[in-house]
Formats: sequence, C-alpha cells, structure tokens
Amino acid sequence: MDLNLSRYFEALERFKREHPDEVIKYWKSEKEFDKMVSRFKKKEKQIAKDAVKSHGSLEKYIDEMTDNINHLSQKVDELMSK
Repeated sequence: MDLNLSRYFEALERFKREHPDEVIKYWKSEKEFDKMVSRFKKKEKQIAKDAVKSHGSLEKYIDEMTDNINHLSQKVDELMSK
C-alpha cells in the first residue's frame, strides 16, 4: 500500500500561498505553519496508516482534509458557534 501524503502537503502549500491572511490568523506566522507541516511530514507514514483506518482510504482522507483546509474559516466558525 502506498502511504504517500504528497497531495495533501501540496494542498497545504497551496493554502499558504492563496490564504496568507488565514495562515497568520490561525498559526500567527508562516513559520509556525511551516513547522506544523514539517511535523506532519516527519509522521507521514503513521498519519497515513491512521487515515486509512479512520477513512477507509488515503484518497478519502486527503480529499476531506483538503476540503477542510480550503474552508478553514467556515469550519472554525461552525465549531465556535456550537
């Protein structure tokens, strides 16, 4: 089984480029965002294994996480209103 999260990491980098204001809002700096991504990359295989267990496939996990990051403000607002 291929446990590669490169498509997810690409989505995170695209989010950083396209939404710098949200990166600053939620992570306080691009450097902190980059640190988070770096931590994820170090744990890529374990994250991928857990993703398959919880979502049934890596593709489903990546699609859901990409959707979440692309709608981050909306998702946070929904959580805060509960």
